[in-house]
Amino acid sequence: MTGAARRVLSILFADLVGFTELAERLDPEDVAAIQQEYFARAHEAIVRHRGNVEKYIGDAVVGSFGVPYAADDDAEQAVRAGLDIAAALEGVTESLQLPPGALQVRVGVNTGEVITTPLSGDAGEGSMATGDAVTTGYRITGDAVNVAARLQARARPGTVLVGPETALAVEPSMVIESAGTLSLKGKRAPVPVWHVVEPRAVPSREWALRALQSPTVGREEELGLLEQSWSLAATQPQTWLVTAPPGVGKTRLVTEFGTRVGWSGSRVWTATVTAGHGSGYDAVAQLIRSALGSLADAANAHGQLVARLARHGYDGPRARLSADHALALVNGRHLEAEPAVLHSSWVAVLDTCGDVLDVPGDADAGPGSDTQPPVWVIEDLHHAGDDLLAWLREALTWPHRRDRMVVVTTRPSLAGRAVAAMPGVCELQLTGLGDTEVVSLLDEMLGSAVLPSATSAGIAEASGGNPLFVEELLRSWTHTGVLQPHPGGGWRFTGTDAPGALPTTVQSVYLGQVDGLPDTPRQVLHSGSIPGRTFPARALPDLDVPGPDPALRMLTDWGLLVGPHAHRVDDTSYTYRHGLLREVAYATLPRLERARLHLRFARWVEALGSVHAADEVIGTHLESGVRQRPRSGAHPRRRHDQGSRGRGGRESSGERGRGAPGECSAACRAAARARSRTHPDHGTPGAVPPARPGRGAAPVRPVGGGDDHVRRRR
Repeated sequence: MTGAARRVLSILFADLVGFTELAERLDPEDVAAIQQEYFARAHEAIVRHRGNVEKYIGDAVVGSFGVPYAADDDAEQAVRAGLDIAAALEGVTESLQLPPGALQVRVGVNTGEVITTPLSGDAGEGSMATGDAVTTGYRITGDAVNVAARLQARARPGTVLVGPETALAVEPSMVIESAGTLSLKGKRAPVPVWHVVEPRAVPSREWALRALQSPTVGREEELGLLEQSWSLAATQPQTWLVTAPPGVGKTRLVTEFGTRVGWSGSRVWTATVTAGHGSGYDAVAQLIRSALGSLADAANAHGQLVARLARHGYDGPRARLSADHALALVNGRHLEAEPAVLHSSWVAVLDTCGDVLDVPGDADAGPGSDTQPPVWVIEDLHHAGDDLLAWLREALTWPHRRDRMVVVTTRPSLAGRAVAAMPGVCELQLTGLGDTEVVSLLDEMLGSAVLPSATSAGIAEASGGNPLFVEELLRSWTHTGVLQPHPGGGWRFTGTDAPGALPTTVQSVYLGQVDGLPDTPRQVLHSGSIPGRTFPARALPDLDVPGPDPALRMLTDWGLLVGPHAHRVDDTSYTYRHGLLREVAYATLPRLERARLHLRFARWVEALGSVHAADEVIGTHLESGVRQRPRSGAHPRRRHDQGSRGRGGRESSGERGRGAPGECSAACRAAARARSRTHPDHGTPGAVPPARPGRGAAPVRPVGGGDDHVRRRR
């Protein structure tokens, strides 16, 4: 990430309790030793949970989570770091031989939108003296930072206090208790806050949704395809790659599918690939443990597994070796073999288990006792590394593989494309729900007629067909009281307006997807968001993306963009497959940058000369450029055409013959006065009207084939 950016971050403030009084009673060297030990423990906890130590201020530590790369669980990691810092203080007290309770810490964590600005210098990570010691190279500014500091000041010693957006994000993984509302300095209204009690033993999004649970909506076509494929798996192994952006419903789809085939007697083994945790084979270990069932922990597990392998044609030494490798992986023991040998051992064990009923204590059930093929479900493959991909390739090309069905889910990613290229893989690209399906989802979650029809329609439009948006919006409403339990059961809606802001939980998920892209594709998404949901490829060089063609091909191949196709301004246009991706890419741009790019796009359109409704397009982007300029007047005057000239000072198209920097021609000014307001685009007035991609009759895209479903089902 380069340049200033708007981002959703989780900010942690941790401050020692009563340290000033303690320092007064101790020798300065003892005070320094306490600080050094405390800072070291805090630094280790923050970094272990993928955070950055921003500053050491006196006896306080400030950490940030989500820069330079965002992740789904940034808020959770911030809270876990806070809990670890509080727990570490007990060790510091003991190691320094201080009285019990002499050192305690208060922690506040808050999540919200901030501005991150790269710094030219870095004070150095090693400096732990008092004062400011910036260690990440970013200056972080925004109300979310101030609130985190206020929360820390109001937390009980030894506890973590979190704000509303953090509470919403961590509810699936943390036990939290409402602490009411607090009147915080600088805040006009009281802020609802929560105490963190402890991590949940088993994270559960279903628990966080509670009464907002709903059945699967709008996926019968896709479920039918998977069920039909499963019916063929008894005679021919089947492999499906389910690809979709965050929140579209991959997990809901495969969970529903697993439930249905489970009712028919098939065994479903599941694994989830996690980012940055454990070994590269953790998902394989989950699959094998799921397949072995109670046998994995049996006292004679090795002998029973060897016997099972022998019955399926593996000789004595080979059976013993495969059993060794499988149980070593499941129990976290060191693996001593070449990867190819390990891979074949694990596949052999899984396919052997696929031929017998997994009855607790019955390892002697013979082959064919269950005729239904097993289903392997591997979720979130976009987190996979090379080791897991190599194992999966071995499994899918295993010459003696048994009848089975493998279903893999992924976001658009390099790992997903690698699997799509493997032999025998069919790809199912999920698109957003239609508007009527979103309204049905709302009715299923809340009950019919709870929301005014205009509010339901507004949610359907704002969500872009993304079920995660709907769920997170309703969850946030239950936190703020917009949705309240009805005394007679069900829900009561107390709001008056349609949804406005994108929930930060959803924004963080999509921001992580954008952050994970290489530089040029990421810049294409940012700059392409200026024209709207659909953008002309030929404008990209004027919007700071020189040579965009390879990036456009990659983004199209990954399913993030649809194109090229003819559109209003350009016959080589591209459309964001999911509107929320465009919204997040646009929201990440600072307002000053948005203003500059809107003006440049207006000039690019003007330079084309003859474009249908050009005056309207030019006028709207000029207006957007003026509206997006910072209102405070605190920004230094900036040349709006700065960076718009090519290398060596050459002026770009649309800027030749201009007057003062930032000024537009008389034609531009006339267009601005005459502009129509016909085409607002997802909160960005004056955008080029989008070609809205979506669902069609055949959501299956064969590997290497074209994309023939570009219109969303309504």
